[in-house]
Amino acid sequence: MARQLTEHDALAAHARDELGLVHGVSARPAQAAVTSALAFASGALFPLVAFLVAPSSGRSAVVIVLATLALAVSGGVAGALGGAPRRRAAARVAIGGVTAMLITLAIGEATGAALG
Repeated sequence: MARQLTEHDALAAHARDELGLVHGVSARPAQAAVTSALAFASGALFPLVAFLVAPSSGRSAVVIVLATLALAVSGGVAGALGGAPRRRAAARVAIGGVTAMLITLAIGEATGAALG
């Protein structure tokens, strides 16, 4: 069986069967860019709306909590769609997002950038 699969073009057979590379199927960079831009823009709506709606006294806390919840939900959905454990995916995305927020805060503090 292995000889039959590889006698014509062993490299193509390996690429197809082992790596899942199929001739004629290629990436679509423009589609990926538009999809990514829409995903980022729609994801930014949650903290933006929270910022606009929350009272000024607790605005930062509301934005942080809502953004973290939105990250966890999107991570869980992505995990479910990708066949991964939802809770683990939700935790991974939320932890990554909170880490990014903390790094951004640290950079802002280090450079003297003002919040609000």
